[in-house]
Amino acid sequence: MLQSFLLELLWRMQNRLLKKQNRYEELLPYCEQALSRYPYEEWQLVKLECLTAMKDYQTAVEYYEQIAVSYTHLRAHE
Repeated sequence: MLQSFLLELLWRMQNRLLKKQNRYEELLPYCEQALSRYPYEEWQLVKLECLTAMKDYQTAVEYYEQIAVSYTHLRAHE
């Protein structure tokens, strides 16, 4: 539990630092790691922000559509 908390804290600190320095290509792998553990938290938005900042609009749109589908399925099972 403590290890997970510390890992997430590290990701958040790294997120702030890299975003402040506009180092989105370096941030994306950290984002992917966070998403593997916390798939439905704000890391989806961070990933979208990275993709759009990197001007990878096609991938950003595809990822957005993937998120929309997954949330639609989640809502259907509530």
